[in-house]
Amino acid sequence: MSGFLAPESANEVEEDNVRGIGTTFDFINRTEAAEEAEDLKYERVRVGNPNISAAATPSCTTIDDYEFKSPGRLKTAPLATPRWGATYILSFDLADNPDGGPLIKAVAVHILVNEAKSESEPPLYNVSNPESQRSSIVWQTVTHTFVGTGEPTSIVFESLTQGAFGVLIDNVKVKLVNLLDNGSFDNLNPPGLSLNDSFYETLKAPSDIIRNWTVTDGAIKWAGNERWQSSTDDSNYLLDMNANDGPGTITSGKVTLKRGAKYVLLYDSAANPDSVVPLRGNMILLVQGVVSGDIFAARSISIDGSGFSQLSVGWRTAKVEFLARESEIYVTFSSKIPGGLGPLLDNVAIYQVSKVGVFTSRGVYAILSSKAVAMKHSRSLKLCCLLGSVFLLGT
Repeated sequence: MSGFLAPESANEVEEDNVRGIGTTFDFINRTEAAEEAEDLKYERVRVGNPNISAAATPSCTTIDDYEFKSPGRLKTAPLATPRWGATYILSFDLADNPDGGPLIKAVAVHILVNEAKSESEPPLYNVSNPESQRSSIVWQTVTHTFVGTGEPTSIVFESLTQGAFGVLIDNVKVKLVNLLDNGSFDNLNPPGLSLNDSFYETLKAPSDIIRNWTVTDGAIKWAGNERWQSSTDDSNYLLDMNANDGPGTITSGKVTLKRGAKYVLLYDSAANPDSVVPLRGNMILLVQGVVSGDIFAARSISIDGSGFSQLSVGWRTAKVEFLARESEIYVTFSSKIPGGLGPLLDNVAIYQVSKVGVFTSRGVYAILSSKAVAMKHSRSLKLCCLLGSVFLLGT
């Protein structure tokens, strides 16, 4: 995704297909690149430690190196560039290493923008659980927020613990703070739905089975990603805005905003790839005040399936910027394509545009919240392995 460019109009559309929403990070083994980052010391990554009880499954990777017996640093791969002014939640699980080390272990978290550290002091986290055992580790979930800058961004975990046993880290995630509930259409109201053999269900107006959404006209299809490729790995369901040989309309529940603030609405759209002839047409987006009924933003979304297929749907992310002239809004999408196949829709999100850090000669720095929320929880041992997620910071 390209960096943010200031729009010339309030409704400028930026199209891409990577937004950094719901991102879970892979970690880079930086030993091979140590000569390129002499100020940082990185460890080798050892995949597979069935003796450590992970905070989340599947997960069983550790970082350690008993040759040096010293603290190290671990850097994420670059994020899908966080959008300018969007607020993100960084969350991760921390635990005490049950194999040894000092009573209190510590780790610092750095947000790097353009490879430059924030000018503010990094958040520090302490863990201590001398009774912890390998088979039953007490994890604490830590969350804090930062504001996107539109610049390349990475996260670094820096151990502050001397010796061979440091803090355990697992389940690192970053999510956009989405003010619109259930924008990926994954959650249903009771009694729910069971997909048919075609992996979709037709919903007719006035169905409100999708949480926070109502079919207000015509009919739509609620489909699983077994039927059509969803726009992100974190999305399990999506909508075809046509069903029963005609177009449909959906409207969100009330979205509470701050009057006078600037907001961005994101959405992913594509053409249904099942059409023999590439599908072409439009879908209408409206952002409307609940009390006044005024239209705060409108968009005619172009749909064109040329060159795409079921294996490559061709999702596009677009944005609409608007000013909240009242405190509650509705969001409506309406297909304008005739027939039983229509636009695909997924991952609708709204975020408030926040203040971004100061410009410096080294880049744009992210603003990091000063408070963290911790929640303790225990997990039993489950043996499985995926991309490295449990890390021992310290060698």
